[in-house]
Amino acid sequence: MSLSARLKSLEILSVFLIFSLALTAAEKRPFTIDDYALWRSITSTSISPDGRWVTYAYQKTKSDDEFSIRSLDSEKEYKVTGASNPQFSEDSQWAAYMVNLPWKEADKLRTQRKPVPRKAELLNLATGDKRCRRRVIATSSCPSAT
Repeated sequence: MSLSARLKSLEILSVFLIFSLALTAAEKRPFTIDDYALWRSITSTSISPDGRWVTYAYQKTKSDDEFSIRSLDSEKEYKVTGASNPQFSEDSQWAAYMVNLPWKEADKLRTQRKPVPRKAELLNLATGDKRCRRRVIATSSCPSAT
């Protein structure tokens, strides 16, 4: 390859690299406060007393959380939108958790300085049946549900 052909190839390669670097620099930008609102966190992780179930929740700022209870022995998984504070019964047959109003409804009530109702649910892990208790203010540990 002649010297002029090498220089021409080097020139084309240089232009390409500079153009690529400019595009990469244009794609990156500093984080803003709005960007942090898009991040999700995994919370409410726990393992049932018998070690056969796990819980976890995806939390996102200014949005409805999603809560999951997953079997480690099978593909069984229960998902509940807006749930939090999971607790297993001592016999690992039930899971108790709090269910909030949808985020927009709850935010509207908070803005109006009104109470935001929550409900407690018990989930039978074998059948998926739910038992509900409305207007609950707080939750403590969940004993065996017999």
